[in-house]
Order: sequence, then C-alpha cells, then structure tokens
Amino acid sequence: MLDKHLIAKTRPLANSENIIFFKDFRVTVLEERLFRIEKDAGRIFCDEATEAVWFRDMPPVSFETEETEDSLFVKTAKAVLVLCEDMKKSHVILNGKKIALDNKENLRGTYSTLDCCDGEYLVNGEKREPIQLDMGVVSKNGVAVLDYTSSSVLQNNGMIRKERRDELDIYVFAYGKDYRAAVRAFYTICGSTPKLPRYALGNWWSRYYEYTDKEYLAVLDKMEERDIPITVATVDMDWHWNTGNIHKKPGIEDKMPLEKRSGDFYGGSSGWTGYSWNTELFPDHKDFLKKVHERGCAVTLNLHPATGVRFFEDMYEEMAREMGIDPKTERKVDLDFSSDKWINAYFKILHKPHEHDGVDFWWIDWQQGPRAKAAGIDIMWVLNHYHTLDNAKEHTPLILSRYSGLGAHRYPLGFSGDTHITWETLKYLPYFTANASNIGFTWWSHDIGGHQGGKKDNELYVRSVQFGVFSPVNRLHSTSYDYCTKEPFAYKNGTGYIAEEFLRLRHKMIPYLYSAMLDTNEIGKALIEPMYYSYPNEEAAYNCPEQYTFGSELIVAPVVTKGDSKGMARTRVWLPEGKWTDIFTGSTYRGGRWVDMVRFIDTIPVLAKEGGFFVLDARKHTNSIDVPNALKVMAFNGNGEYTLREDGANTSFCAEAANGKQITRIKASEGAVTRKITLEMKNIKNGKVCVFADGEKISTDVYEDEHLSVTLAEVLPSVEYTVEVEFEENEREYRNDRFLKALTYAEIGNVYKGSLWKKRNLDDKELMREILTDEVLTANEKILLTEAW
Repeated sequence: MLDKHLIAKTRPLANSENIIFFKDFRVTVLEERLFRIEKDAGRIFCDEATEAVWFRDMPPVSFETEETEDSLFVKTAKAVLVLCEDMKKSHVILNGKKIALDNKENLRGTYSTLDCCDGEYLVNGEKREPIQLDMGVVSKNGVAVLDYTSSSVLQNNGMIRKERRDELDIYVFAYGKDYRAAVRAFYTICGSTPKLPRYALGNWWSRYYEYTDKEYLAVLDKMEERDIPITVATVDMDWHWNTGNIHKKPGIEDKMPLEKRSGDFYGGSSGWTGYSWNTELFPDHKDFLKKVHERGCAVTLNLHPATGVRFFEDMYEEMAREMGIDPKTERKVDLDFSSDKWINAYFKILHKPHEHDGVDFWWIDWQQGPRAKAAGIDIMWVLNHYHTLDNAKEHTPLILSRYSGLGAHRYPLGFSGDTHITWETLKYLPYFTANASNIGFTWWSHDIGGHQGGKKDNELYVRSVQFGVFSPVNRLHSTSYDYCTKEPFAYKNGTGYIAEEFLRLRHKMIPYLYSAMLDTNEIGKALIEPMYYSYPNEEAAYNCPEQYTFGSELIVAPVVTKGDSKGMARTRVWLPEGKWTDIFTGSTYRGGRWVDMVRFIDTIPVLAKEGGFFVLDARKHTNSIDVPNALKVMAFNGNGEYTLREDGANTSFCAEAANGKQITRIKASEGAVTRKITLEMKNIKNGKVCVFADGEKISTDVYEDEHLSVTLAEVLPSVEYTVEVEFEENEREYRNDRFLKALTYAEIGNVYKGSLWKKRNLDDKELMREILTDEVLTANEKILLTEAW
C-alpha cells in the first residue's frame, strides 16, 4: 500500500443526473459547455480517475435531449452537442454556428521538451523537424477536443494502471472565444495549478559544472557582492559521484574493480544516476547546504533516476533489504514505479534524508524516454506525480521537470530542456511559453540564454536575460564547458552590467509575480497569456506570437532579433485600443495599431495599460523573499483597478481620471504589513498634490523629475489613502521631451542634431514628414525619433 501522502485525492465519479446513454455511447454533461463522450461496444465505461482527469462530480447541469435514429442532441443553455453514430459527423452548435469536432482551428498547447531545440525546430544531427505542439483546450472556432482514450487509470490506492476498455474517451470544450473559461473548465476536471513558494519567482543560479562546495559558495558570494539577488541555488549532477569520478569513491575498489560491474546485474558505472554526495567536492554536504540557506537561497539537486540504486550508493544496503535483495550480492535495485513498496522506499530511503539535510526540492532530469517497469505507463508522468506529492508532505510542493502531458500543470515547474544558444531559439520561446497557457501549463522554466551549441554573443545573452526576467521562471543555466557560463560578469562591453540591472529588477518584481501566481492558483489566470485571451475578437491578437500579456497590467514584447550596427533593435508590436506607456522609456503610445519600436540594448518594450499599476519591492540590496515593508508603485494615468494579493492580505489600488486631475486610492486589508509606498506617476511630470488618510489631509514627500513621485511614509492596514494630483497636459511639451531624449540617444552628428532640434516647433505632421523624408537618418533612427508620437 502506498504511503498515505502519495495517494492523490480524486472525485472521478460523475453525477448520474449529468449522464446520457445513446447506443454504444455515454455522454456526461460536466458544464454547460463541457462534454465527455465515451464509446464502448460492451458499455463498460471508465468511472475512475485518469492521469489527467480527477474530478467529474459536478453539480447537476440543466439540459434537454432529443434522439433520432442515428443522432443524439444534448442542449444546454449555452451549447448544443450533436452526437452522431458516425463520429465524423458529430458537431457542436454554438451561437447558431455548426462546428465540427475536428480541432481544425485548435490554437494548440505545448510540447514535452525542447531538448536540441533550435528555434521552432528539433535538431538531430543533420535532421531538422518542426515542433508539433499538442492540442489545447481553446480553439479559434470556439470548440476544442481533447482525446484521453489512451490515458492510464489512477486507482483509488494511488497506483497507476494502463488497462482501459474504452474505444473512445474525448472531452469537448465549447467555450467560444472565452478562452480563460475553457482553461478554468480544464482545471475544474483536472485540478488547479498549485501555489508556488515565493523563492521560485526570483532569480535562479544553475550551471552544469563540477563545483566544489567552496567554489559554489564563492559564486553566491560574488553575486551578493555585486548586488545580484539569487533565491534558488541549483546543483547539477556533479553533486553525486558520476562516470568521471566514481572510481575515486572511498572503498569502492576494495569491493571489486568497476570494470567487472558493467553488466545489468550490477548496473554498470554510468554516472548519470546517483544518490550519494561526492565527498571530494562536498566533504561536508550538510554544512554546504546550511551555508547556502544562510545566503538566502533554496536548494535543488539534479536527479537522473533511470539506473536505479547500485552497490556503491551510501543507502544501497537499506534499499536492497527493503526490496528483498541480499546486499551481499551487490545486485542493482531496479527503478520500479509499478511497485508501491518500491515507491515508498524510493522516497523514504533515497530522498527524505537529503531533504532533511537541507534539499528543498528536486530537478528531475529524465532523458530516457517514456519507458517504465510496467509496460505502457508514462514514466515522466509517474515521476512528476509522485515527486510532487512527496515534496508536498513537508514543503510547498515544487519540482523542476519536463512536461508530462495532460494534467502536468499540477506538477510545476516545467523544465524545457537543453536548447541551442541561438537567436532563433530566443525568438521561439515567447510564443512557446505563452501558448502553453492553452493547456493550463503556466510555469515553464527555460535555460535562459540557451544551453548548448551556438556561440558566445553578448547581445543575445542580454536579450535572453531580459526575456527571462519577464517570463514565468528566470533560471540562468548553461552546459558543462569550462568556458560557458551565465554569470553576468563574464559578459563585457557593459552587457553584463545591463544583465545585472535586469536581475535586480526581477527580484523587485516578486510582489507582482506572487500576486499573479495566486491568480493562477485560485482563478486560473496565467501570468503569461497570448494576446488573444484579452482581445479574442481582434485578428491582430492572433498574429503577434512574440508578445504576450504579463499579469493583468502589462504587455511584454521581448527583443528577439539582433540589433543594427548602432545597437538599435527593431520590434513590431501590436497595441490594443487605449493608451500604453513603456515602463522603461516613459513613452506613451496610442493603441489600436501596429507600432515599430526601436530599443537600445538596455531596454525592451514593456507597456502598461492606462489606469494600470506595476508594483515593485522598494527595498535595496537584498535577496529576501519576505513580504516587503516598502513598495514602489508605477501608476499610469487613466481609470483602472489592481489588487496586490499576498498570503492573508490584499492591497487595492484604484485609479480615477478627471479633467486635469488623477486620483489614486490605496487601501490595505486587515493583516497587511505596515509599509512605505512610493507612488510614481509615470505620466505626470509635475502638479499640485493633496493626500488624505480616511478623508483627513496629511503631509507627504513629493519629488519631481521626469515624473512626479509621492511617498506615503506609513501605510496602515484598513486605512484608505487618497492621492489627488492636479496637472496640466501639454502634448507639445511631451512630444518635445520624447524628441529631445531620442535625439540625445541617436548616434548622429551633433551639428545635424541641432538642425533637427530647431524644427521642434513644427506641428506633429510637419515634423513627422521632415524626419521620415530625411536622407541622412537610417530607418531605425527615424523610428527612434518618431515612434512615441
């Protein structure tokens, strides 16, 4: 019997009131727009949980049925399912439109691994094959179909079983263009994405490198000296004895020379699998783990479990006895996830001791394909499932592992594998990451900067870090070459310093990221979504794969192409209707159009919506993940609301725009920390400020530079603070400020700059025409000078 904590809680039996039988079919109406269709000649259907679907016990759904000789009509308030004996003719009627169950316009989901990925291609020697993403639960025509026929059964005892009788088992998601509702429905039947520990949202250090304990700690100390906050320390496979050094393990040659251990009986000497600390590199691993934690980092260890447990492991004797093997034989203990006894021992003997020493979670680096001891069972799913449940026993559950198919969102985080270091890979990752939301897989972690191949490119590194900072997980990683690393100080000509600034920004973003993570956990809204989630009726939203929404307030368009000879890179961005402000440059843009944006290497387009708020940790020089006692809040003119969600407390921000006045209301709920909040009014340069606490006027610090800032020294829970700013809008002044800044940046002759600056009093159209018809400026320089107006 599996240990209790390894048995997932499921409720797979559907409400009988939601079930209809028709010929060899069984239809379950799970929601008004979600249907399960099964077919079995013997009418023996699956009422057990499967790998993906755990919950079918929905409340009664109101529907009507009608049968003809060869068809069943199931009508709810929002959709009509037409099931035909000939399944190819089956369809859904949605808003009066007949939609076949063929997935022709499915917007796709994600893929198991990007190992050997070079852009949108998987590379195997000279062979390049395009990546084919799996199906998602959203479709442009409104109906998506997921096929679970081959899914294994998750039994009540927690064990997995392959045998299924169903000829067909599909789920029909008929949510139209309400894509978030489709994903929420998927979570309803499969389970939600768990909460993440706060540290997972900071910066990760990882490198496939044979560190000693002192060398690893020195890297962390160097990061701290340079004020680069790291919250997760990853130790790759060299933490344990491996192929290159197993012969050095004390006492191993006394037992028997390793060359006699090459057969399957002993398991061989391949060093990918290991559970025993390399005492040459880590003579006191407990002290090492303690010191890493003292530096404010969580710890994860790399794990390749395929070879099982061999005679040279520290815990071999205990594991062998537990599995009924005489340790004197030194026979390998095979990996066997078809055995509950083995699973219990695997975690109790091999993992829990390491966790009690200080390992916070495991990086499951399975690369041996889908094989398992029991034929037909997907080992990747099994590994992710049980490791997450075991980690949850004593931690906020977390693993790092490859995607294991439908339902894998329950097992964050996703490790996308060993990608190539190329611009093509960077260009593909924004689309790949956002698109995974279509199957509820919201927490991809990439090897930021790429893993292998390619060449060192300082610009590519910085652009990759910038994307990483605005991705779900920012994990720096590289392959085992001595000359390959992702330490910012290894990148010259100022690029490393830019990367450092972005890594500091990532840590400051943790309040915003954690709040978005809670939204994912509780209401099914992903941190990163394709643009068509928010703008489903805009055709352009389906044609901008390299940009995405980032939380509720921002659009991010990473720079994914190399810049020109003057360091300017061009990115084409689609902006929805409204007013958008770049958080880095302060430039504002009119929406409802495509905009070419030019960025130097120190920024990327990150656009805040009007009335939006971007909340940052305002503390300095820290990698602390505690709820901060000081916030910097970027505020953007307009009407809008944002709630910063924290465990047990919320802080609400409300923006109201009136003629010549911007009003911001801030209120923290009971239980929130008392803290300082600096409100940066990004669209206001100066103005008259009045601040009230529960209606009573109070004094505050006001600072004016490129924008106006108001500091509330002590924001108390349950008190409403109102910040009123009266200001004058001067479009010409704004335009000339942008124009002057762009001229200052442009690498053109100063005398020529002066001739352009003299034209600043022309109206917008005349000045635009003068610049765009200029024969001296490059195309990128023209965009730089005009894009924000």
